[in-house]
Amino acid sequence: MQHSPYKVRQLRVMPNAQRYAVAMELGLETAQAVTVDDLERYLLRYDAQRARRHGIDVATVTAERHEFEVAQS
Repeated sequence: MQHSPYKVRQLRVMPNAQRYAVAMELGLETAQAVTVDDLERYLLRYDAQRARRHGIDVATVTAERHEFEVAQS
C-alpha cells in the first residue's frame, strides 16, 4: 500500500506520548512499533467517533480527512 507523504511525515514527527497513546489504543507492544498503517487504523477509529458525535457518515469524515492529507502533501 502506498502511504501518503503527509501521513509518513506525521508519524515521523509524532511526539512519543502521542505515539504511546496510539500504541495503547491499538494494543501494540511499544510506541516504537507504531506504523503508518497503525496510525491509519487509529485515525479510522477517531473518524467513527467524530461521525457519531456529529451525526454524519463515517465514510464522509474519512474522505474529508484523506482530502486534507493529500492537500498537505
